[in-house]
Amino acid sequence: MKVSLIIATHERPDLLRRALESVCRQTYSDIETIVIDDNGLGTPQQKKTAAVVAAFAGVRYIANRKNIGKAASMNSVTQQAKGDIFAFLDDDDEIHPNKISLQVARLEETKAAGVYCNYERLFRGKLYYRSSFKHGQDEGDLTLDMLLFKNEIYAGTTLAIRRDAFYDIGGFDERFQRHVDWSFMLTFFRNHKLCLCEENLVTSHMPDNMWKISPERLFDTKQLFFSVYRQDIARHGKAARDIYFRHWINVYFVALRARKFALAAKCLALALQQGRMDVPRFVRTTASALKHSFEDDVAVSLSD
Repeated sequence: MKVSLIIATHERPDLLRRALESVCRQTYSDIETIVIDDNGLGTPQQKKTAAVVAAFAGVRYIANRKNIGKAASMNSVTQQAKGDIFAFLDDDDEIHPNKISLQVARLEETKAAGVYCNYERLFRGKLYYRSSFKHGQDEGDLTLDMLLFKNEIYAGTTLAIRRDAFYDIGGFDERFQRHVDWSFMLTFFRNHKLCLCEENLVTSHMPDNMWKISPERLFDTKQLFFSVYRQDIARHGKAARDIYFRHWINVYFVALRARKFALAAKCLALALQQGRMDVPRFVRTTASALKHSFEDDVAVSLSD
């Protein structure tokens, strides 16, 4: 089966080089690699990105005329992709040499609509997290586990999906600028299931600014997310209250770290109103947020 490996990139040409080098090491031969550049035609970052891609023979390069976002970029390029399977690679990640070959074999074995794999995250070159999902218990409809943060699937890079399943669910939801992968997977799980490659096949490099998320933007994303997927959440019955609590506490955490205390209070109120209070989680989250906020201040002061 032919695999279309799709990389959407924005303002990270140096990291893109590392991602493409990992593609070159793949043991599976029938791959078309497509880079969709969302920097905007003629911008300095677009020119740097084009130069990076030019060093890799056989990689197809497409540049958006203007920045349109990850979801729209991915949808546009899949219309031109020729693969029976779509695989995705974030521009700051690496895939291990046997990633595509093992995932194709697993799809053929299970006849599932999609497959994901275990992965590791590095922060400043050191192991931060390594997943350990298992066959059977971490396969099928993973909606609830994903919504409860027990298995985020890390779909941007761990996922490979059959072409017909991608079109069946309508591709990526272009209303989302954040939670693009989350919204995609929730729609996927309405009619399809995932199988798993137990091997660790992805390395993700966490950026230094990974916690510097705009709390206002995240708040707006959560509101949109809950309005679109209300029914998907409701079908989990009593667990829905745990879902709302965990997500609003997540935004509370981000707002508290950013010292946006009014927004933090609003998120806490929503967590208590819509969710079920998890006191230990709330205490841990608050303590961690205050601790990291202090550490960030120290880091800033030392660098001045």
